[in-house]
Amino acid sequence: MPTNTIRVTIPPYDATTDTDPDHYALVGDEDWVLIKEKERDSITIAASGNETITHDLGYVPLVYVFGNLSGDEWKLMDGNDNQVYVSTTELIIYNNTGSSAKFKYFIFYDDQV
Repeated sequence: MPTNTIRVTIPPYDATTDTDPDHYALVGDEDWVLIKEKERDSITIAASGNETITHDLGYVPLVYVFGNLSGDEWKLMDGNDNQVYVSTTELIIYNNTGSSAKFKYFIFYDDQV
């Protein structure tokens, strides 16, 4: 039976050709890490407000947060725009706009296989 693997590399490396494990974004102790979704939700945050989501994983997990800040356009939010903060216990999403906005978040965890 063939074995399938997923490689996620950090920029600018190419996951289809790079074989240097130091360039991989996901590496486990045994080089086998399964990424699972822990939680997802859509929330509306009031103007200049924030929402705290507790995950209690004990490490900083992979998260994706998308904000619908204007109409039908969704933007991937990150710490660079000071709207997403992730710690070992919680995800905090800040709405730095002058009106309420919708956000979608996804929290993932890794499991050794």
